[in-house]
Amino acid sequence: MSSHDPHDPIIVSGMARSGTTWMQWFLSQHPRIHVHGQPPNLPWNAFWKWYQTLMEHSAWSVKGNRHHGYEIAHYAGSPPERCRAVFKRMFREYLTGHGPDRPRWGLKWLDLCANPKMVGQFESLWPQTCWIVCLRDPFVSLSSQKNTFVPSVDLHKYAAGWVRTCEFVKSYDPRRVVAVQIDKLDKQTPDARQAALECVLACLGEEPSQETEEFLRRWPLVHKVIPDQQRRFVLSDEQKRSLLDEVPQLAACMEEMGYLPGSLRGPAS
Repeated sequence: MSSHDPHDPIIVSGMARSGTTWMQWFLSQHPRIHVHGQPPNLPWNAFWKWYQTLMEHSAWSVKGNRHHGYEIAHYAGSPPERCRAVFKRMFREYLTGHGPDRPRWGLKWLDLCANPKMVGQFESLWPQTCWIVCLRDPFVSLSSQKNTFVPSVDLHKYAAGWVRTCEFVKSYDPRRVVAVQIDKLDKQTPDARQAALECVLACLGEEPSQETEEFLRRWPLVHKVIPDQQRRFVLSDEQKRSLLDEVPQLAACMEEMGYLPGSLRGPAS
């Protein structure tokens, strides 16, 4: 049985085209867990602004009621801890409305871990969040994103986000974060793959289930939105070198994660 508070979310994050959907599906096979799809078009800053408005009104109503001293409070509102509880309950209920009701809830949230400000805001409300961060060769995932969902993706911004994702993994509490290199996982033997994903569940305080083991046996291909032969964009060696030269820490993070090919090490010949 999990020792984690079921009110604490599980965030599946990483750059687009890095295996986040597959990880969402895997975790959601577990009878105790459901990881919901990525946030709606109501952005986090709208949620956060509403939460801050609640807290500001809380302080204002407390002050106003104290000033009047009436037996029945003159201004409606809630104290800060109740405001937090109301907001957290609303956020969970709103985001999980299209999924099954299970003890553990989570969200697939692309790029969140690459945004330190939003991470700080989110963790101020859920300080025991568990993070599953999906990583893939940045040149491969970038090319895939440009060939599929976002042809106009900015190469430098994507690469910089990938670096921030790696830095998040390296700097975070290791008890609450696990990185999954989905492309390397795909090349492992079935036993090694299962052991790696058992580590993911262990980070969440959960045991493997028959459903998760069956899912691993099927190992479906997800988000193959167009065949390889129809993909037109190819990231050239010149573009790769440009990104390595111009995006701070990209080369170092790629080398550390085992993605920097020997042909791109050192200056161009």
